[in-house]
Amino acid sequence: MQGRTTLLSSWEEQHDGMFTIFSSGEPHTRAIYEAVIDRYNAVSGRAKPTEGELYDLMNTKVTLVEYGTNMIGGGLLVAQEGKLFIGTRGMGILPKGARRKGVSVKPEKVLDVFRDYSTEEAAAVADEVRAHFPTLRPLTQERLDELPSSSVTLSLCVFGSYRMPDSTATDALYLVSNYLREDDIIEGVLLIREEHGFSESGSVWGRHLVNDFGEVVGYEPISFSEGLKLCNVPFDEAYDRIIASKVAA
Repeated sequence: MQGRTTLLSSWEEQHDGMFTIFSSGEPHTRAIYEAVIDRYNAVSGRAKPTEGELYDLMNTKVTLVEYGTNMIGGGLLVAQEGKLFIGTRGMGILPKGARRKGVSVKPEKVLDVFRDYSTEEAAAVADEVRAHFPTLRPLTQERLDELPSSSVTLSLCVFGSYRMPDSTATDALYLVSNYLREDDIIEGVLLIREEHGFSESGSVWGRHLVNDFGEVVGYEPISFSEGLKLCNVPFDEAYDRIIASKVAA
């Protein structure tokens, strides 16, 4: 599509001149995508535009940052350059360089808007948000099987979405101490943002972590007692202690 650029360049590979995003729904790439979308505005400090604010920009050159899914069901974050308009089906955007065939815009899917054609600026903001989160590798069942059945060390850190009764923490950290293979039970320390609940020690299903988390690359093990202390400090402080700059993207 004209004027459309896939953001989060670290997720792209080039083959024969074509860019393909590989956030294919694998848990570790999906975890980053969900965190970037959910925390984009808070981390960047840029307010999510309201529908009214978008209407105020009709017929002017803009760059929208929108999220959605690609053809294979993976997460997609794009910058779309063009002019906003109101059509018979609601809000749309006429892509940069096009004279017809505008595309629909769903205001609820718009995270950000830049004046004029500003894809480079939009990409820089997206990369800044992405860099707030750790580098992940796939978390496999084989990796869990390597864990001891009893330990006082939090030897593994995973990052992903943790579902609470009324909300989902998309940037949750789970520090793993041991794994009971026969029961598929992981024991460790959960660190979540305060609006979602309380950080605490506890147990989760191993399959839960495999399905919704990725392993944090570069994590340095800490003791269980150190992990418990992190439950008593603000989440951002605990997050910074675990996700140091050396493990960020």
